Amino acid sequence: MASSDPLPPPHGNLLDTEEAAEITRLLEQDKILTQAIGHLIPEELDISSMEQVLDIGCGPGGWALDVAFTYPHLQVQGIDINHTMANFANARARSQYLNNATFLLKDARDQFDTDDSTVDFVNARTIFVFMDQQSWPALIAECWRILKPGGTLCITEAEIVISNSPAMQQLNRFLSQSLYTQGRTFSVDGHSFGVAFMLKKLLMNASFENIRHKAFSLDASYGSDAHYNACKDGEIFFQIVKPHLVASGIVEEAEFDRLYYEMLIDTLSDDYTCITFGLSAWGSKPQ
Repeated sequence: MASSDPLPPPHGNLLDTEEAAEITRLLEQDKILTQAIGHLIPEELDISSMEQVLDIGCGPGGWALDVAFTYPHLQVQGIDINHTMANFANARARSQYLNNATFLLKDARDQFDTDDSTVDFVNARTIFVFMDQQSWPALIAECWRILKPGGTLCITEAEIVISNSPAMQQLNRFLSQSLYTQGRTFSVDGHSFGVAFMLKKLLMNASFENIRHKAFSLDASYGSDAHYNACKDGEIFFQIVKPHLVASGIVEEAEFDRLYYEMLIDTLSDDYTCITFGLSAWGSKPQ
Protein backbone atom coordinates (compact mmCIF):
# COMPACT_ATOMS: atom_id res chain seq x y z
CA MET A 1 0.00 0.00 0.00
CA ALA A 2 1.39 3.40 -0.92
CA SER A 3 0.04 6.91 -0.57
CA SER A 4 1.39 10.31 -1.47
CA ASP A 5 -1.03 12.13 0.84
CA PRO A 6 -1.05 11.25 4.55
CA LEU A 7 -4.44 10.29 5.95
CA PRO A 8 -6.06 12.13 8.86
CA PRO A 9 -4.39 11.22 12.15
CA PRO A 10 -5.89 8.31 14.11
CA HIS A 11 -6.70 8.32 17.79
CA GLY A 12 -5.39 5.98 20.44
CA ASN A 13 -2.24 4.04 21.14
CA LEU A 14 -0.45 2.18 18.37
CA LEU A 15 0.03 -0.71 20.80
CA ASP A 16 -2.30 -2.81 22.92
CA THR A 17 -0.81 -1.84 26.25
CA GLU A 18 -3.19 -4.10 28.16
CA GLU A 19 -0.96 -7.04 27.37
CA ALA A 20 1.31 -8.29 30.16
CA ALA A 21 4.05 -8.80 27.57
CA GLU A 22 4.02 -5.07 26.87
CA ILE A 23 4.69 -4.28 30.54
CA THR A 24 7.74 -6.54 30.48
CA ARG A 25 8.92 -5.07 27.18
CA LEU A 26 8.65 -1.48 28.40
CA LEU A 27 10.54 -2.20 31.63
CA GLU A 28 13.43 -3.73 29.69
CA GLN A 29 13.26 -0.96 27.10
CA ASP A 30 13.69 1.65 29.83
CA LYS A 31 16.85 -0.06 31.05
CA ILE A 32 18.57 -0.36 27.69
CA LEU A 33 17.44 3.11 26.60
CA THR A 34 18.86 4.75 29.73
CA GLN A 35 22.11 2.87 29.17
CA ALA A 36 22.28 4.05 25.55
CA ILE A 37 21.47 7.68 26.43
CA GLY A 38 23.90 7.68 29.35
CA HIS A 39 21.73 9.48 31.90
CA LEU A 40 18.27 9.70 33.45
CA ILE A 41 18.29 13.52 33.45
CA PRO A 42 20.72 15.53 31.27
CA GLU A 43 23.95 16.02 33.19
CA GLU A 44 24.03 19.72 32.27
CA LEU A 45 21.02 20.41 34.49
CA ASP A 46 21.20 21.27 38.21
CA ILE A 47 19.20 18.47 39.78
CA SER A 48 19.75 19.80 43.31
CA SER A 49 17.49 22.77 42.60
CA MET A 50 14.61 20.62 41.32
CA GLU A 51 11.60 19.50 43.34
CA GLN A 52 8.78 18.35 41.04
CA VAL A 53 9.18 15.96 38.08
CA LEU A 54 6.54 14.75 35.61
CA ASP A 55 6.95 11.71 33.35
CA ILE A 56 4.58 11.67 30.35
CA GLY A 57 3.47 8.28 29.05
CA CYS A 58 5.23 6.62 31.98
CA GLY A 59 4.12 3.08 31.17
CA PRO A 60 4.98 0.69 34.03
CA GLY A 61 7.12 3.39 35.65
CA GLY A 62 10.64 2.32 34.73
CA TRP A 63 12.21 5.76 34.23
CA ALA A 64 10.16 7.49 36.94
CA LEU A 65 11.00 4.89 39.59
CA ASP A 66 14.69 5.00 38.69
CA VAL A 67 14.61 8.78 39.13
CA ALA A 68 12.71 8.55 42.41
CA PHE A 69 15.26 6.06 43.75
CA THR A 70 18.35 7.89 42.48
CA TYR A 71 17.18 11.35 43.58
CA PRO A 72 15.08 10.87 46.74
CA HIS A 73 14.59 14.63 47.19
CA LEU A 74 12.48 14.74 44.02
CA GLN A 75 8.72 14.25 43.93
CA VAL A 76 8.10 12.22 40.78
CA GLN A 77 4.70 11.82 39.15
CA GLY A 78 3.99 9.65 36.13
CA ILE A 79 0.92 9.74 33.91
CA ASP A 80 -0.32 7.09 31.50
CA ILE A 81 -3.56 6.53 29.61
CA ASN A 82 -3.63 2.86 30.58
CA HIS A 83 -4.91 1.91 34.02
CA THR A 84 -2.98 -1.40 34.03
CA MET A 85 0.29 0.51 33.57
CA ALA A 86 -0.52 3.13 36.22
CA ASN A 87 -1.65 0.51 38.75
CA PHE A 88 1.43 -1.62 38.11
CA ALA A 89 3.72 1.40 38.55
CA ASN A 90 2.02 2.38 41.83
CA ALA A 91 2.39 -1.19 43.11
CA ARG A 92 6.10 -1.16 42.25
CA ALA A 93 6.55 2.18 44.02
CA ARG A 94 4.94 0.77 47.19
CA SER A 95 6.96 -2.45 47.05
CA GLN A 96 10.18 -0.41 46.75
CA TYR A 97 9.11 2.04 49.51
CA LEU A 98 9.41 4.94 47.10
CA ASN A 99 6.98 7.36 48.72
CA ASN A 100 8.19 10.12 46.40
CA ALA A 101 6.71 8.43 43.29
CA THR A 102 3.03 8.40 42.29
CA PHE A 103 1.27 7.42 39.08
CA LEU A 104 -2.03 8.69 37.69
CA LEU A 105 -4.38 7.68 34.90
CA LYS A 106 -4.25 10.48 32.32
CA ASP A 107 -4.29 10.98 28.55
CA ALA A 108 -1.22 13.05 27.70
CA ARG A 109 -3.15 14.67 24.83
CA ASP A 110 -5.55 16.29 27.31
CA GLN A 111 -4.93 19.20 29.65
CA PHE A 112 -2.92 18.13 32.70
CA ASP A 113 -4.38 18.30 36.20
CA THR A 114 -1.41 20.40 37.25
CA ASP A 115 -1.25 24.05 38.26
CA ASP A 116 0.64 26.61 36.18
CA SER A 117 4.39 26.98 36.80
CA THR A 118 4.73 24.17 39.37
CA VAL A 119 6.96 21.54 37.72
CA ASP A 120 10.76 21.66 37.42
CA PHE A 121 11.36 18.89 34.88
CA VAL A 122 9.09 17.16 32.36
CA ASN A 123 10.22 13.95 30.69
CA ALA A 124 8.78 12.18 27.64
CA ARG A 125 10.49 9.14 26.13
CA THR A 126 9.36 7.21 23.03
CA ILE A 127 5.79 8.51 23.13
CA PHE A 128 5.34 8.50 19.34
CA VAL A 129 3.08 5.44 19.68
CA PHE A 130 0.16 7.61 20.79
CA MET A 131 1.03 10.96 19.20
CA ASP A 132 0.37 12.61 15.83
CA GLN A 133 1.41 15.85 14.11
CA GLN A 134 -1.37 17.92 15.68
CA SER A 135 -0.82 16.53 19.19
CA TRP A 136 2.86 17.43 19.47
CA PRO A 137 2.55 21.26 19.54
CA ALA A 138 -0.41 21.03 21.93
CA LEU A 139 1.48 18.73 24.30
CA ILE A 140 4.57 20.94 24.30
CA ALA A 141 2.42 24.02 24.97
CA GLU A 142 0.85 22.24 27.94
CA CYS A 143 4.31 21.36 29.26
CA TRP A 144 5.25 25.04 28.94
CA ARG A 145 2.21 25.97 31.02
CA ILE A 146 3.02 23.71 33.96
CA LEU A 147 6.78 24.30 33.99
CA LYS A 148 8.28 26.78 36.42
CA PRO A 149 10.31 29.61 34.90
CA GLY A 150 13.67 27.98 34.23
CA GLY A 151 12.09 24.52 34.18
CA THR A 152 13.06 21.98 31.51
CA LEU A 153 11.22 19.78 29.02
CA CYS A 154 13.20 16.78 27.71
CA ILE A 155 11.92 14.59 24.86
CA THR A 156 13.61 11.43 23.62
CA GLU A 157 12.67 9.54 20.46
CA ALA A 158 14.26 6.85 18.31
CA GLU A 159 14.44 7.73 14.62
CA ILE A 160 15.61 4.70 12.66
CA VAL A 161 16.76 1.10 13.07
CA ILE A 162 19.48 -0.23 10.77
CA SER A 163 20.38 -3.91 10.68
CA ASN A 164 21.68 -6.59 8.33
CA SER A 165 18.41 -8.51 8.67
CA PRO A 166 16.32 -7.99 5.50
CA ALA A 167 13.21 -9.12 7.38
CA MET A 168 13.71 -6.63 10.22
CA GLN A 169 14.37 -3.84 7.74
CA GLN A 170 11.14 -4.62 5.90
CA LEU A 171 9.07 -4.75 9.09
CA ASN A 172 10.44 -1.39 10.19
CA ARG A 173 9.66 0.03 6.74
CA PHE A 174 6.07 -1.16 7.09
CA LEU A 175 5.88 0.54 10.49
CA SER A 176 7.34 3.82 9.21
CA GLN A 177 5.01 3.81 6.19
CA SER A 178 1.98 3.14 8.36
CA LEU A 179 2.87 5.98 10.73
CA TYR A 180 3.34 8.28 7.73
CA THR A 181 0.10 7.44 5.94
CA GLN A 182 -1.88 7.98 9.15
CA GLY A 183 -0.33 11.37 9.84
CA ARG A 184 1.23 10.22 13.09
CA THR A 185 4.71 11.62 12.39
CA PHE A 186 6.51 14.43 10.58
CA SER A 187 8.17 12.14 8.02
CA VAL A 188 7.88 13.49 4.47
CA ASP A 189 8.37 10.11 2.79
CA GLY A 190 7.60 7.37 5.31
CA HIS A 191 11.21 6.19 5.42
CA SER A 192 11.83 6.86 9.12
CA PHE A 193 9.89 7.08 12.37
CA GLY A 194 9.68 10.79 11.66
CA VAL A 195 9.82 12.53 15.05
CA ALA A 196 13.35 12.87 16.49
CA PHE A 197 14.57 15.20 13.74
CA MET A 198 11.74 17.64 14.58
CA LEU A 199 12.24 17.86 18.35
CA LYS A 200 14.50 20.92 18.33
CA LYS A 201 12.16 22.72 15.92
CA LEU A 202 9.12 21.93 18.08
CA LEU A 203 10.85 23.31 21.17
CA MET A 204 11.92 26.44 19.29
CA ASN A 205 8.39 27.02 18.00
CA ALA A 206 7.13 26.84 21.60
CA SER A 207 9.63 29.55 22.69
CA PHE A 208 11.86 27.28 24.78
CA GLU A 209 15.39 28.57 25.32
CA ASN A 210 18.86 27.05 25.82
CA ILE A 211 17.83 24.16 23.58
CA ARG A 212 20.28 21.29 23.52
CA HIS A 213 20.20 17.91 21.87
CA LYS A 214 22.23 14.74 22.16
CA ALA A 215 22.22 11.85 19.74
CA PHE A 216 22.41 8.29 21.02
CA SER A 217 22.83 4.87 19.51
CA LEU A 218 21.75 1.50 20.83
CA ASP A 219 23.88 -1.42 19.66
CA ALA A 220 21.78 -4.58 19.64
CA SER A 221 24.21 -6.63 17.55
CA TYR A 222 25.01 -10.22 18.43
CA GLY A 223 27.43 -10.29 21.36
CA SER A 224 26.60 -6.77 22.56
CA ASP A 225 25.41 -6.10 26.11
CA ALA A 226 21.97 -5.11 24.83
CA HIS A 227 21.57 -7.95 22.31
CA TYR A 228 19.26 -10.23 24.28
CA ASN A 229 16.99 -7.55 25.75
CA ALA A 230 16.78 -5.61 22.49
CA CYS A 231 15.90 -8.74 20.52
CA LYS A 232 13.20 -9.65 23.04
CA ASP A 233 11.93 -6.07 22.73
CA GLY A 234 11.61 -6.47 18.96
CA GLU A 235 10.04 -9.91 19.29
CA ILE A 236 7.28 -8.61 21.58
CA PHE A 237 6.88 -5.23 19.90
CA PHE A 238 6.18 -6.59 16.43
CA GLN A 239 3.73 -9.16 17.76
CA ILE A 240 1.80 -6.39 19.52
CA VAL A 241 1.94 -4.00 16.54
CA LYS A 242 0.94 -6.72 14.06
CA PRO A 243 -2.84 -6.06 14.27
CA HIS A 244 -2.25 -2.37 13.53
CA LEU A 245 -0.07 -3.07 10.49
CA VAL A 246 -2.38 -5.71 9.06
CA ALA A 247 -5.50 -3.60 9.66
CA SER A 248 -3.86 -0.62 7.95
CA GLY A 249 -3.50 -2.68 4.77
CA ILE A 250 0.23 -2.03 4.64
CA VAL A 251 1.00 -5.78 4.76
CA GLU A 252 -0.93 -9.04 4.50
CA GLU A 253 -0.96 -11.25 7.59
CA ALA A 254 0.81 -14.16 5.87
CA GLU A 255 3.58 -11.86 4.64
CA PHE A 256 3.95 -10.34 8.10
CA ASP A 257 4.24 -13.77 9.73
CA ARG A 258 6.88 -14.88 7.21
CA LEU A 259 8.99 -11.79 7.81
CA TYR A 260 8.51 -11.97 11.57
CA TYR A 261 9.90 -15.51 11.84
CA GLU A 262 12.74 -14.71 9.46
CA MET A 263 13.61 -11.75 11.70
CA LEU A 264 13.71 -13.98 14.79
CA ILE A 265 16.10 -16.37 13.06
CA ASP A 266 18.30 -13.51 11.83
CA THR A 267 18.69 -12.01 15.31
CA LEU A 268 20.13 -15.31 16.60
CA SER A 269 22.87 -15.40 13.97
CA ASP A 270 26.38 -14.70 15.24
CA ASP A 271 26.91 -12.18 12.42
CA TYR A 272 23.74 -10.23 13.22
CA THR A 273 24.28 -6.47 13.47
CA CYS A 274 21.72 -3.86 14.48
CA ILE A 275 21.97 -0.25 15.67
CA THR A 276 19.11 2.07 16.60
CA PHE A 277 19.71 5.81 16.36
CA GLY A 278 17.79 8.47 18.22
CA LEU A 279 17.87 11.87 19.85
CA SER A 280 17.20 13.55 23.18
CA ALA A 281 16.32 17.25 22.99
CA TRP A 282 15.64 19.57 25.89
CA GLY A 283 15.00 23.24 26.48
CA SER A 284 14.11 25.57 29.32
CA LYS A 285 11.20 27.89 29.91
CA PRO A 286 12.55 31.48 30.17
CA GLN A 287 13.02 32.85 33.66
